[in-house]
Amino acid sequence: MKRIITIILSVGFAYADAQAMITTVYDHFDDRMLDPTWSIRFQNSGGWSFNESGTDLTFTDIIPSVINHVDHGTWANVILSRTFTPLADFEVDFDFSWNSEGRGDPMQQVQIILYDSVGNLIALAEYDDAWVQYRGMQVAIAGGNSFYSGSGYNNTLPFEGTASVDISRFGNSINVLWNGVSLVSGTSASPLSRVDLGFHYYAYDGWAGTSFFGSESIDLVKIKGNPVPDESGTMLLLGIGFAGLAGTRIMRVVSAKMRIACVQALSVGA
Repeated sequence: MKRIITIILSVGFAYADAQAMITTVYDHFDDRMLDPTWSIRFQNSGGWSFNESGTDLTFTDIIPSVINHVDHGTWANVILSRTFTPLADFEVDFDFSWNSEGRGDPMQQVQIILYDSVGNLIALAEYDDAWVQYRGMQVAIAGGNSFYSGSGYNNTLPFEGTASVDISRFGNSINVLWNGVSLVSGTSASPLSRVDLGFHYYAYDGWAGTSFFGSESIDLVKIKGNPVPDESGTMLLLGIGFAGLAGTRIMRVVSAKMRIACVQALSVGA
């Protein structure tokens, strides 16, 4: 019985070790150059201006490649993306800031988006200043549930500010916090395997005024979590455990038969 318990515990501990939380993404933007593990995508953008200094990656401009004169502007996007080993439970830290450079209300967004391996959205958090007449707002999505601060475009985030976003999942429950305050919760079972950092600018020139970009900075992106269990590895561990149990049982049967044979031999000799 002790041997059986030992084998079962060994398999259990091995499984627990395989589930240990690990850090898969960590960038403090403190090495004066953008980490090459980030892939870069441009949408409606002919270029960007940025620098990495201290512990910040700072965007100072996104240049639209096309101006749609029908609606007097267009969105230009720059997206940094990274993929990693799929995670079940996870914790994400995202620290960022925005600044209108004292010029009023820029039209810009900065966001973090979490995806599964096939591109389905798991969670999102962003600062969104989508209109030249109004200030920005908080936006968050968790497992299909959404949150928008303010009513419509009448929002009250300051022209200059900082935010620390925490996104976590334990079991299937996801929660998005902004500066320690929960914005939205939801559920999702899809493994997390990709993170996007989005920077957006609406180059607008129309009846409401003329937009500008201002600046956006990211100080920290950190993702840690439990890798999705490798079923083949788990089955191998269980197989080894069961093989050990079977071997123990066989040895006991053989030993018992040998003892019986010896007793019978001694009896005949007597």
